[in-house]
Amino acid sequence: MTKAEAEAVMGEKLKDPDSGPASMQGGSICMYGSPDSMSARVVSVRVEPPNFNWEKFKEDKRVEGEKMAPKKGRIRQAPGLGKDAYFARHTLFVLTDKGAFRINIFKDPADAVAGEETETKAEAAEKTLAEKAVTRM
Repeated sequence: MTKAEAEAVMGEKLKDPDSGPASMQGGSICMYGSPDSMSARVVSVRVEPPNFNWEKFKEDKRVEGEKMAPKKGRIRQAPGLGKDAYFARHTLFVLTDKGAFRINIFKDPADAVAGEETETKAEAAEKTLAEKAVTRM
């Protein structure tokens, strides 16, 4: 994702990306944060390594949601993106033929505390970025 694309979904200027390895297994992460040092606004994309176990990770996210209290979390499918895609804890996870990635946007605290039953504005923006990312993988 380019800085311009991240800025477009956030509706504001962002700092240059902070990127690097995300795991010892070869994952990588790219984050665009707000230039306001007091802001938690961020766009992050994490690309998983080739040996990423999609099914196990998805099941772990499902179990994590079941254990949440007072309200259980859930997995909500996001059709039309790659081979499989879903939202869990307001993060979009996408599997393609060439790998897996996740996109997370924190823009509005109301989105972060919203229930997982319906799509938030941040999740809609995550889908917009994912549509572009899928074509580049």
